[in-house]
Amino acid sequence: MNTAYEDPTKTDMRVAAEIAIDQAGFTLVPEPVRVAVPAGLKMVGSILGDLQSLDANGRRTFYYLRSTPDLAIPKWIANLARASHAIAAGDLYIVVTEASGTFIDSCRDAGAGVLRLTEDGVFEVVLDYRATAPRSMEEAREARVTALRRNMERRVELRRVDLDARYSQAATIIAGMDEGAGDRYVSQFDAWYRANDDWGAEMSRRIDALGPRSSAADIADVEALVEAGPESTETS
Repeated sequence: MNTAYEDPTKTDMRVAAEIAIDQAGFTLVPEPVRVAVPAGLKMVGSILGDLQSLDANGRRTFYYLRSTPDLAIPKWIANLARASHAIAAGDLYIVVTEASGTFIDSCRDAGAGVLRLTEDGVFEVVLDYRATAPRSMEEAREARVTALRRNMERRVELRRVDLDARYSQAATIIAGMDEGAGDRYVSQFDAWYRANDDWGAEMSRRIDALGPRSSAADIADVEALVEAGPESTETS
């Protein structure tokens, strides 16, 4: 039994998607099969999805449920979508309730299909998996985006280390303050830690959105935001 926590919104979406799979005439797979990505594709992972189905001919479909809107297909799913075309494991779809044009373009470039789960509980094909073909960025641009992500992650970690160090000194700093001022000083740390995490999540989404259609200027815009760092979100 899987006891891992799942967001209630995603749980509701899972139930609705299971009904939509049945309505589409497919058979829901009760125990999804994990398909390992061969080492030759130079990535580590496996294709599993949140749900799987089989059609009358035994062709498998993997469904990745996204209960909240994304700017672009998350990089880890994009990698699996590209791999799915190379190993012919089956169709891979992102299931959403709404999707922007930018999101759909990013799925097309990664080779993932898109299904919209309607209010009537059926699937609407927004992007047919079999009509997609993964595209790759130029190597130099891919390396630039990879370096950008590493820089962002490094800045989040450095900011966290800095906050930890300052928090550890808080007792000494507030010793000379009155009680109210001391409490206000300490309470600021909760906001700063949250701001750091939020900044990292937002930068990660922006980096995910940098795909083959992104220009050098698009990448430069995100690089500038990362260079400003999470400190730019701190309020005193």
